Amino acid sequence: CSSDLLFSHFGYLFLHSRFPRSGKTRVEEILSHLCFEATVPLNAPTVPMIRDTAAEGHTLVLDTLERWKEKNPEAHGAAMELLDAGFRNGGMVAKMVPAGDGKWRREMFPVYAPYVLAAIAKESLTDTALDRAFAIEMRRKPITIKKQKYSFHRCEQECRPLRDDLYRWALENARALSTRYESAELEADVDALELNDRAADIWKPLLAVARVLGSAEVWQQLTTLATEMCRDPEAAERARTNAIAGSLRKLVNGSGAAVGITSDFLAHLCADGLEVQERELHDMLEQSGFSQESKRLDQGPRRAWVLQGTKLAEIERENEPISPS
Repeated sequence: CSSDLLFSHFGYLFLHSRFPRSGKTRVEEILSHLCFEATVPLNAPTVPMIRDTAAEGHTLVLDTLERWKEKNPEAHGAAMELLDAGFRNGGMVAKMVPAGDGKWRREMFPVYAPYVLAAIAKESLTDTALDRAFAIEMRRKPITIKKQKYSFHRCEQECRPLRDDLYRWALENARALSTRYESAELEADVDALELNDRAADIWKPLLAVARVLGSAEVWQQLTTLATEMCRDPEAAERARTNAIAGSLRKLVNGSGAAVGITSDFLAHLCADGLEVQERELHDMLEQSGFSQESKRLDQGPRRAWVLQGTKLAEIERENEPISPS
């Protein structure tokens, strides 16, 4: 809807499938009736057409992206450059336009707009564009399931009231939505999901809408989906490091350190519910600044780890998950 102008970023909805006839175009047809000032699904339109339509403030619904690459690699490259900029408020692309007397001048065109994209191959989008998209893989329905035939006029008649309601809601709640979107509370909530940076940008508008709606169920569904799709891979590693350090800290003795050989620590971690491989533990301890020393243990002289409790606690703090506000 028009409230996308409130946001600094607006991610693309990208439908892809391994095979044709997986429902991508049908979803785009329905969305063309529901989205604000949306185009019908456009089959491999020219880059100037996309640019001009975006500048007019429409929602662009683009189908069969794989044809761009097949028909004109140069045009496909230009389209990907446009999509690199189109998800960011203020995104622009340059075009050379006539300046009279056979001369040309460079002019900038805004391309920030909501985009719905569809292609058979996920690789139809560049990695950069994929990083800016909600990518959803579509699959063929079983042949036993029958679907209702699509009718443009019937669908428009049924969707128009809902589209109008959504538009009115956006206008009526624009100020509250802007305030929530810019709030420190929402920033903390997004940080707590531990998404990668680009994902945080494109999920934030949806999460702002969820907060303004005030629905705990919608919030839970969206945050669960966001973490499933886009959680930063390093977040899981940090959580695991935090758990290992916390478990090892239970072994700290009167001298303020946990002392033992690698196999002892592995046995303890296993008993504490953590399956850790010897190489993983060895690398983690070395990367955290620990080293092995010659120690006399119950088994006799050994190369043992001396893990200071204060240092283990510091590792826990550095890797603890961010709490939502």
